[in-house]
Amino acid sequence: MRWSLDNENGLPVASGMYIVHIDMPDENKTKILKLAIVGEQQFLENF
Repeated sequence: MRWSLDNENGLPVASGMYIVHIDMPDENKTKILKLAIVGEQQFLENF
């Protein structure tokens, strides 16, 4: 699955550390990842 780094409102997520929880019931596995996002500085017209 791809993620465009936008939140559910279509706005870019903030830079920071994120914990990703991936549940794969078909394979009976769970994965927990640490994800660092460093975004470029943006000036949003709408927020």
